[in-house]
Amino acid sequence: SYLVAEKVTEDRMNFRPLSFYKDNNVEPVFGSGVVFVDTEKKIVYLEDGKRFNYDKLLIATGRKPLRLPIPGIEGEGVFNFTSLDHARGILSYIKDVKTVGIIGSGLIGLKAAEALRTRGLDIHVVELKDQIMPFASDKRAAEILQMALESHGVKFHLSLSAKEILRNAKGRIVGLKLSNDDVIDCQMVIVAVGLNPNIDFMKGTEARVNIGLIVDNYMRTTIPDVYAAGDVTESKDVITGMSNVHAVWPRASEQGMVAGMNMAGFHREYLGGYGMNSVSFFGVSCISMGDVRTEKPHYEILVKETPEEFKYTKVILENDMVRGAITVGRFVNVSALNRLLRKRVKVGVYRDNLLEEKFVFAI
Repeated sequence: SYLVAEKVTEDRMNFRPLSFYKDNNVEPVFGSGVVFVDTEKKIVYLEDGKRFNYDKLLIATGRKPLRLPIPGIEGEGVFNFTSLDHARGILSYIKDVKTVGIIGSGLIGLKAAEALRTRGLDIHVVELKDQIMPFASDKRAAEILQMALESHGVKFHLSLSAKEILRNAKGRIVGLKLSNDDVIDCQMVIVAVGLNPNIDFMKGTEARVNIGLIVDNYMRTTIPDVYAAGDVTESKDVITGMSNVHAVWPRASEQGMVAGMNMAGFHREYLGGYGMNSVSFFGVSCISMGDVRTEKPHYEILVKETPEEFKYTKVILENDMVRGAITVGRFVNVSALNRLLRKRVKVGVYRDNLLEEKFVFAI
């Protein structure tokens, strides 16, 4: 999003310097994807016809955008927003674009909205649910974030879905038809309706898959000597007790470390994680952790808000322990809240301090 918004240049987009591979005795293979893994013979087959054998295999292929099965989706002017190639495509296309339709209001869709609005384009966001960020935010935080985005000119169409991408005789996009038959006049469409595990090459194997590759506490898949880590996996949520995908960098880093140690012959256990998100739209921050959407009668809900300033904080307590927290536009001590959540510490008499922008809780 920062590249599309012209806040950074492409030379800042490398996650690691090219010397990283040589320095760590890694032989990278670029430009040819994996098409199949023979897990019985332990052979990986590449698109260019090459193949290599393995003793142990780590799958860390992340997730890929869901395809939206609507008329007009195929053709120029339709983009996802999850890769450098997507950003390059958008940058090469927007010179003749005035209005963009964005399908989906999750973190990806909203960062696309911010980036393109920063470029001066008119932005319309379409969301099937009755709130933005439906899987990463509670209703009130979503309302305040929506107000912040609207104050910068982003327009929202909630409780509606995309029905068709309209094109002229030359195949150029001229509009986005919604489920109520309203039409948004636009020249480009961003699709951000969710992600699936990127594991097509595992078809025909015995890998167990639900919403991600299923792994145990040692990051082993159900196939011997095949490990997985990061967004491609689903693992235990220590807050809810359920299995879930934690598609965030801290969890991926932890899982990768555990997988690598075990593949190297050590014995390390991944104890599970929980959902976390940290994002900013037009300078208004939103940070969430744990379970921020579930509310039950025995939960204690602490809330502080000043919506006219786009500020809001909610902390959910269960049995005197933090179950989840979300803050918008308020720089509370997020680090302390995160430690309380992760270590399952009872907050005791300090519960009222949890909503303050500055509090210290040594644990």
